[in-house]
Amino acid sequence: MNYSNLLNILATMMPCPEEKAKAMADELIKWMTDMIVDNQMLTIPGFGKFVVKKDLEYIVSDSTGKKRKLYPPKLTLHFVPASLLNGDEEDSHNAFFSSASEMLVKKCGTEKHVAERFPVQFFRSLMEGMESGELVTVDFLGEFVLTKMKVDNCVYGKIAFNPDEQLAQLVNRPFSFFQPVDLRDNVVLDDTKVLSPLEAKTMDKHPEEEVFLISQEEPETPDVVDETENLDEAPQEQEETAEETVETTDSGHQADEDAELEQPVEPLMDETATTKRGNWVKWAIAGLVAACLLLVFLVSQNKESVSDDNPQAAVVAADSLVEDSSAAPTVVADNSQPQGDNALDLQALNAQIPYGAYDIVGVDTVITVMPGQTLADISRIFLGTDIQIYLVVLNDGNNDPKEGDKYKIPKLKLRK
Repeated sequence: MNYSNLLNILATMMPCPEEKAKAMADELIKWMTDMIVDNQMLTIPGFGKFVVKKDLEYIVSDSTGKKRKLYPPKLTLHFVPASLLNGDEEDSHNAFFSSASEMLVKKCGTEKHVAERFPVQFFRSLMEGMESGELVTVDFLGEFVLTKMKVDNCVYGKIAFNPDEQLAQLVNRPFSFFQPVDLRDNVVLDDTKVLSPLEAKTMDKHPEEEVFLISQEEPETPDVVDETENLDEAPQEQEETAEETVETTDSGHQADEDAELEQPVEPLMDETATTKRGNWVKWAIAGLVAACLLLVFLVSQNKESVSDDNPQAAVVAADSLVEDSSAAPTVVADNSQPQGDNALDLQALNAQIPYGAYDIVGVDTVITVMPGQTLADISRIFLGTDIQIYLVVLNDGNNDPKEGDKYKIPKLKLRK
């Protein structure tokens, strides 16, 4: 079921024109995605929870171990169905739908009773589409698909969620400036996971969601026999039983052998118990993996030293490992003036920083300022913390870059 089909169903159920249903749905999804990006989490009562998780940096190495590339951390969006949420998270449903209805009244001018009903009907239609086994696509949010399986008398399900590409980029915006970096032979990162190229491809795929119970069939109740109706026949049955016992005794050991053959063989292990034990093993493994990842993240806070032969790669690698640590500025190995920088009066520029530890020796690159990017962000990524003065001097005193501005990054050399 695509987004257009979902809007048709909403327009029919409300009822309202399809154009109005689309306008309300678009505003509702935009409001939800803004909350996910800002709060890193969004709980929708009766439907589920969107949560942002951090994947740690890792190294991809070829079979020879000579070519190594460091990949930065990444934030990914996951979905947890309502069946797996704790009771405390499910109970806070009034606040979400109340805020959603107020937003629809303000943004779309919708009547209050329509605005209160629309969010509930939106997620109800979304759940009905998933329960039918279809792939449900919601523009600007992502794709949902529900897979069902039956074990004994219970029906289980799991929901796979693939976020919209634009939403995934917004969620990962804090790490969007980082790029993979080639590592030199003398760079050692003991606490960083090393993967093969094949294993690295699976890192981009979302893991399957946990299995949850959907419904359970009640066991059949055996028919109750009214024994009072057979009281008169009891003496006759006892006499027949006595005669059969005498005949069996006369036949010697034949009765014992028949009884042993007719005795049912008990199964070695109950299938239900085996399934439950398998599920517990999976949960235990998942918990152990999560603990290992947490340990790797804590240990990786200690930044490893990087060779000065490739200063720009050193800065990016160190900054991708520790977001808040002080990165060393870019240092130029030679004293030659790069081509294209002849128009700069380097002596005049450096005279404006008489007590600085570095000299500006040229322009390393020119970037376009991204939305929400500040001077401190640019300095932290390309130079280091607390040395924004070199950026300001090189960019003619511009200490407040705006979105879309062309901003020059200096090459620095340690003063003697």
